[in-house]
Amino acid sequence: MFDSTAILLYLAEKTSALLGKPEDRPELLSWLLFIASGLGPFSGQAVHFQFAAPEGLGYAANRYRREAERHYQVLDDHLRGRDFIVGDSYTIADISAWGWLDRASRVRKGEDDPLAPYPNLKRLSRPSTQGRRWRGHGLSARVTTSKRSMTTRRSVRCSPRTIRPPHKDNGHENRWKRVLVTGGSSGIGFAIAQGLLDKGAKVAITGRRAAVVSAAVDTLRETGGVVTGIAADVGTYEGRALTLRQALDALGGLDILINNAGGVRAGRIEATSPSEIEAMLNVDLWHRSC
Repeated sequence: MFDSTAILLYLAEKTSALLGKPEDRPELLSWLLFIASGLGPFSGQAVHFQFAAPEGLGYAANRYRREAERHYQVLDDHLRGRDFIVGDSYTIADISAWGWLDRASRVRKGEDDPLAPYPNLKRLSRPSTQGRRWRGHGLSARVTTSKRSMTTRRSVRCSPRTIRPPHKDNGHENRWKRVLVTGGSSGIGFAIAQGLLDKGAKVAITGRRAAVVSAAVDTLRETGGVVTGIAADVGTYEGRALTLRQALDALGGLDILINNAGGVRAGRIEATSPSEIEAMLNVDLWHRSC
């Protein structure tokens, strides 16, 4: 399956988590689609026209930025006097919105404090604040890093057979036990990791930049639970194999793998080189086969 909103709905329904109360389902779907069809696309286009489009397209840049800001205002007004977007608990609507709000500095280019005019969105964009409300347990944190090398695929083996069967807890499957989230150091992947920690999972997150992964682990510490950070590039075969090995070692096995990592090269397709296209495929498509 594809599309982040569809993935969030699928995971929430499969695990009966982060959906809120049944009576709030119509509102949940409404806000999810507001984000998927409004906040998300306008934010993405605003970033594109401000950073990647050719010069002389000021009208387009202004239009998409203003539309993104209008959606910011609608959501900020809705959150006035509320802790969460829907109901009285954290849901996939909050996760979906957070993934875009985390990029506000790109959407509102040139603003030192891009969410300052939207205090309720600024509060929502700080998941660690929510995390302190969810859990009060301690955390065991570990960050492992690896050097990227140019070894060939034949020199590194990565097999699905290394993923061990799920744990059984008193005869019942513990669905939340050990989870690997690729691309979990920021955006939607980070929010997913935080929701899983709230459910009592042991989580490993990955990212390419060691400093960003380390900062994400520090923030997740405020949520509580057991989290491991792995700095590796899942766009390379070696990086995928290394990520899997380190996650298995750190978590003692693996019950759930969430392939959230993705990559894109901003710019016009005719100006995108074959090597850049291959790099995108390595992250967005091929890493899911490992």
